[in-house]
Amino acid sequence: MHYWRITKYNPQYRDEKGRYLMNEWTSYSDIGKRFSDKILTMSTYITVESSYINVVTSMMNELELSSFTIVELEKGEYDEKAYESNDIYKALYDKLKEGKKIFINEIGMILRLILRETIWGKLINNNAFVHFGYDYYMYVGAQTEIAKTKAVAQQYGLFVENEKSSYLP
Repeated sequence: MHYWRITKYNPQYRDEKGRYLMNEWTSYSDIGKRFSDKILTMSTYITVESSYINVVTSMMNELELSSFTIVELEKGEYDEKAYESNDIYKALYDKLKEGKKIFINEIGMILRLILRETIWGKLINNNAFVHFGYDYYMYVGAQTEIAKTKAVAQQYGLFVENEKSSYLP
């Protein structure tokens, strides 16, 4: 298995222990707060969130995956404001359960639920996985190299590092 950490964080700003040193936003709840003389806007947040979603979709396409299974599911409180009262998100949230197959047409909504901290879970199948850690860290793994997906991540301004998730055994 190959492992990567894909994030919005430039690795040149890490110290020798790997800690990120810049003051950047780390969560959906940071919208409206100031970071490095800029206020995080919903528009900026959506752009970065969409980049993460596009990377996962690219990986699914590159590896010819039709679905993931969600495991270790944790459901938090659903906040309608986070989804602009969009009933589709609420319906998906309500029917979401441990072991549900997540098909490529639902992956964007599932990732938004995860990135906005409404749910947490690992997305797995026999050939790959995706999950998130604290502070907007995305971890992916695959049985084969994902060169196209890594290039897509870089096109969206994300950084790809060879790193195994600490959330794995």
